Amino acid sequence: MKMKCPKLKKRYDNIGYLFVLPAFALFMIFAAVPACLTFRIAFYEWDFLSPDMTFVGVENFVKLFEDENFRTVIGNTFYFTVVTVLAKVGLGVILANFVASRVRNRVGQFVMESALFMPIVIPMSVVALVFNKMYDYEFGVLNGILRIFGLGPVGWLTDADIALNSVMLVDIFKGVGFFFIIALVAIRNIPRAYYEAAEIDGGTKTRQFFAITLPLIGNTLVFLFVTAFISSFQVFDPIYIMLNGMFGDTKVTISYMMWQQAFFYRDVGYASVIAIVIFVIVLAMTLGQFLLSRVMVKDD
Repeated sequence: MKMKCPKLKKRYDNIGYLFVLPAFALFMIFAAVPACLTFRIAFYEWDFLSPDMTFVGVENFVKLFEDENFRTVIGNTFYFTVVTVLAKVGLGVILANFVASRVRNRVGQFVMESALFMPIVIPMSVVALVFNKMYDYEFGVLNGILRIFGLGPVGWLTDADIALNSVMLVDIFKGVGFFFIIALVAIRNIPRAYYEAAEIDGGTKTRQFFAITLPLIGNTLVFLFVTAFISSFQVFDPIYIMLNGMFGDTKVTISYMMWQQAFFYRDVGYASVIAIVIFVIVLAMTLGQFLLSRVMVKDD
């Protein structure tokens, strides 16, 4: 029997590091280094163009927490995040359970999966522009439908009370397909024996969903909630394309405020502080969800 040389085995094991080196280099160049520079710039006053930066200490941090607009923006962001996360994850799981348990025809499954996933592959800029046309006050299709039923037109993007909700609908439409596909794969991996046993005991489809499906995809749900939270909390594209400061700071999110301070007002130090706040909040909420999952989610 041949014995492998320990040194040779170790050499082959080290080859794996070469395969991750390109990804690690890209991460350092485009993520780690810019993040470190952001923490440094937060203590300076800089207009993004001047070669000189003025050290101001914690002045930018004090300015942020005294800014009333920041409190409004944080409220908008959490409102946007909570609603879109619950909608995207909830609709994704419900639709996935419907397709997995009710749609038996292969053609029907293919059509539903393709239709729900299609918005994922379309750029957000295209989706937002299409919805801009649909939301148009005079010629939009939505107001056209309302007129057919004798109802007055709605200012989907011009009424401050509903503008942010209109953008949220776009974000939900664009993102629900991703959560649907992930949930569908998780549900299809559940052994059929569990559902067959439940049917023998007289369990309804609704009962099976809450007693079997949800508990057994608990880890997947944690992943979906974390992913949805991170993407929704940092939303920028639809806010920029559809609202773009139309209502001042009253209807924008924290990512838009960061861009506005950096590239519109050219206050890069202040924008860096906002970026740090985004990082801290996302990190804290993500860790909180993982810790909560350890308590609530049990292994299969």
